[in-house]
Amino acid sequence: MSTPLLVRHPTPHRTESLLGYVLRLSENNGYPSPWSVYRLAGMRQNEMRTTGIRVESLAKIAGCPVSQLDGIAFAQSANHQRCSRLLGHRLVPTDLNVTKPKLCPQCVSEKGFIEAHWHLEIMVACPIHQCLALSTCPKCGKRLSWFRPGLLECKCGGNLQDGELPSISLSEASLLDAIRRTVLALPVPAENLASLPQDQLMKMSLHSLLAVVHTLGKHRMIANRSTSWNDKRRAVEKASHVLMNWPQHFIELFVDIGQRLPVTTAGGVRKQFASIYHALFKSEAIRPREDADFLKVAFLDFAMNHWGRGFVDRKLVKVLGTNVAKRYLTQTEFATQIGVEQSTVARLLRSQKPLRGE
Repeated sequence: MSTPLLVRHPTPHRTESLLGYVLRLSENNGYPSPWSVYRLAGMRQNEMRTTGIRVESLAKIAGCPVSQLDGIAFAQSANHQRCSRLLGHRLVPTDLNVTKPKLCPQCVSEKGFIEAHWHLEIMVACPIHQCLALSTCPKCGKRLSWFRPGLLECKCGGNLQDGELPSISLSEASLLDAIRRTVLALPVPAENLASLPQDQLMKMSLHSLLAVVHTLGKHRMIANRSTSWNDKRRAVEKASHVLMNWPQHFIELFVDIGQRLPVTTAGGVRKQFASIYHALFKSEAIRPREDADFLKVAFLDFAMNHWGRGFVDRKLVKVLGTNVAKRYLTQTEFATQIGVEQSTVARLLRSQKPLRGE
């Protein structure tokens, strides 16, 4: 017996959300919920709560090649859910959210479909319309579900375009725009009103970019004595501020972190700022490491021109120092600057373990 086909089977867009496509497929065929589509494909309800959705079953009833749905799938197969992906970008499952939908109603209305970047946990707002994402129905107030009648219709019948969404800052919109463009493989924008290092950010892999945003947002909140590290909106807000007016606010972050160090703290600058240094330059989440060189150059600028304590590893300066305006202090200059004998500086240098793998 052949698999029954849906009456209408629109072609999936290259940048479309897989779950959004199934919802659009359901709406086009007049079903009250995508559950009817999944049931027609012989799929269980719990399969829609994981990243391992079987696109082969969906392709049969949608009348489209498996390759088209595989391009927007969240995993290579149902058996490879630990290695998640989004439009081909390799991610970890915690980067994605496939159970709690959010979107920009205006974008959906204009494009006619839901873009895939809305599955990212960090995507809390729309960079195009500079507003927060919608995650609850403006009519009933309940959280949105993928099992609803249409792209812009809630289960209660409410129109998701009703009501206004709070606006976001220019820096937040600029950072989220870089993330969206990376996901969708769009070019770097011509304008850079927030003065972010957008060229360097968009050269990174999506996974590395998300790790940088998380690290900067977290450490900006630590410097502000905040404990809301898992608040994605605040993480985007703080990370975008750090990256704005590059590298001024990045350097200010290190200055603020340094102000919390004991006044007696000395030795290597890398060791003094070990937590954020390792998160940015030693973490397995940011690969290849060369992608973070622009961050290292800014760190060197801070260490050599804005921080009056400690010294920088010579190997790091040799590799990146040509990009920093001020040259690295000699042992004599350093001793003069901190007001100690050269023998004291020499002893400090001998006791400092050099960085490895730079």
